[in-house]
Amino acid sequence: MTILRTISPRFFFQTASWFALCIVPAGLMAVAPTAPAAAEALPPGVTIASLDVTPASVRLHGCFDTVQLLVTAKLTSGATLDVTRLATYSVDSGVGSLSATGQVSPLANGRARITVALGGQSARVALEVVDYDPNPKVDFIRDVNPVLAQLGCSAGACHGAKDGKAGFKLSLRGYDPIFDVRSLVDDHAGRRMKLRLSGRKLLATLSP
Repeated sequence: MTILRTISPRFFFQTASWFALCIVPAGLMAVAPTAPAAAEALPPGVTIASLDVTPASVRLHGCFDTVQLLVTAKLTSGATLDVTRLATYSVDSGVGSLSATGQVSPLANGRARITVALGGQSARVALEVVDYDPNPKVDFIRDVNPVLAQLGCSAGACHGAKDGKAGFKLSLRGYDPIFDVRSLVDDHAGRRMKLRLSGRKLLATLSP
């Protein structure tokens, strides 16, 4: 009883809640059904006077460059509204492509014009793609190392730890790219990378 008196009610509640989550089987826990999210739409009674797109022109370098458009609606009331996810996008040639949310990706060298439309209004954005190569040379330091760091693979809590993790070690945050390449390609007799069978790499198999 003396020990229980020294434990704060908040600590006891948190501990009990954690214990319940760990012990109660998932099948016995009642999960309330979630309703599907309603489709986004303009507020009722809103009238768009004009659309403003940022950036006003897009220049993409190479095949990996992308740009996200930001569309702002100027209403007749004088207010502004972010309508990036509501607008529709089209491009007048095969130079580039656009996602449903306005991300621009290159497809070929050249110039084109992007049209953004919503609520009876439209705006145009100039698009230019340069140095596009359909078969680009991938660089480990420029293209691979940043991905490993961004996903936490080379973090101290994962394979960037002093002794690595699960028999695989990377340099912390990619500070030694030569070491990382050797770990990926040479360690364990090169079983992590099968350069002749790109679809059967162990690294790709273990990726989420």
